[in-house]
Amino acid sequence: MWTPVNASDDQIKKIYNKHLKFPVFNLKYAYDDEDNLGFVSFYVLCGHRVEYQFRKQKPCFVEFQMLSSKIRYDIPYPEGPIFDRLKKLGLKAEKNFWAGGEI
Repeated sequence: MWTPVNASDDQIKKIYNKHLKFPVFNLKYAYDDEDNLGFVSFYVLCGHRVEYQFRKQKPCFVEFQMLSSKIRYDIPYPEGPIFDRLKKLGLKAEKNFWAGGEI
């Protein structure tokens, strides 16, 4: 069970600087045809998991799951550098998915 926390601006900056500036692992994309909605997920170096919706090629409703503490930091609509990083990862995952890279 996760303890959800609405991430503050300071926490978002820390998440970006400590975890999202670096390579990510197991980048995946899933598509919900019924709602016309994409979902992106990946792991960062420390093993924490990041999941978010990818709507119209924009990341939203980000969940950063801290595996060691069972805290989940929620970022409804990311802005700035974290938005740019998540968008870049989402586009890469989406392109790979539609090209059949998940096979």
